[in-house]
Amino acid sequence: MAIRLKNETNAVRRLDMYLSTVQRTEMQARHYLIKQGYTSEEVNAAIEKAIKQGVINDRFFAEEYVRIHSAKYGKIKLRHNLLKKGVPPEIVDEVLAENEDVEEEMAAACRLAEKILEGKVVDYKLCARLARRLQSAGFSTTIVVAVLNKYCNDGSSD
Repeated sequence: MAIRLKNETNAVRRLDMYLSTVQRTEMQARHYLIKQGYTSEEVNAAIEKAIKQGVINDRFFAEEYVRIHSAKYGKIKLRHNLLKKGVPPEIVDEVLAENEDVEEEMAAACRLAEKILEGKVVDYKLCARLARRLQSAGFSTTIVVAVLNKYCNDGSSD
């Protein structure tokens, strides 16, 4: 039985393959290498090399994630997902502040509301469902209330 020796070079190669398909955070890459059985020294060396080469860049990851997902999710969910993926909180806050556009977030919430309400009779139960869905998509209470006022007040407040 051949014993496979783990070393820094193998860790770097393995990390390169892992990162070749999709952008990932430092934490995701670190967890992957640890799961593969590399020592903390090998993992640290491979991660450091990938960061120096620009292969791992948490700020770029966060910017792209927000750009791609902001049409579907609110700021709260974007923040939660980025933190869950291991992007440092200060980077998350900076990226979200740079991309803060209340009108675009409201438009995204309205698109989701229209999708949910399409072809249905608007009643109390449907509006409650809409509110839960908007909150679970990470939209702020202010935006949820504005969308509910727009779609669930029978147009009488316009």
